[in-house]
Amino acid sequence: MAESCAATTRAQALTSARELSIGGLMIALGLLVPWLFHFAGPQVATVFLPMFLPVLMCGLLTRPAVAATVGLVTPLLSSALSGMPPSPLCFLMAFELCALGAAASFAYRRARLPLLLAVVVAMLAARAIVAVEIVTIAPLLGVKQHLWAYVVLQYLGSWPGLVLQLTVVPGAVRAIEKLGVLASPVRAPAERQP
Repeated sequence: MAESCAATTRAQALTSARELSIGGLMIALGLLVPWLFHFAGPQVATVFLPMFLPVLMCGLLTRPAVAATVGLVTPLLSSALSGMPPSPLCFLMAFELCALGAAASFAYRRARLPLLLAVVVAMLAARAIVAVEIVTIAPLLGVKQHLWAYVVLQYLGSWPGLVLQLTVVPGAVRAIEKLGVLASPVRAPAERQP
């Protein structure tokens, strides 16, 4: 019995260390990938949403708390280090990416939705947060934009980024799962029915 408790504790510690490592890697990618996109031009990042990719991937590979933290920290750290996204947009993005990561993790790892459906749920959750921000927080920060104009511009202007989120991220997660790179399952095994 004591051996089984020790083994469980070790497994949990390894899982936590693995998830924190993934979180750190995704924060680093969340800083690096947008920077690379900015070389192609200042508006390229708003079209391809490069910071969203590592946060979404983190959500599919880690627990909701880790994914939410990565989503919250990445835009704030990026803004502090590079000035992009600019303030106050970085605060709005922090909440949006926090929701993206947490929703992806919950949908894929807890609710056990199919991968692509979990990505769609996460994208919708993030957009719902943006809608709430536009109505409530944005006016307090001096951002004046009509909700419908923002939503339409977000989807029309960033459709290449949405396509990347629906293709590149699920493909990378599938490859990671298939190769067993993480040495433990991304999703916990389904509970057995008696």
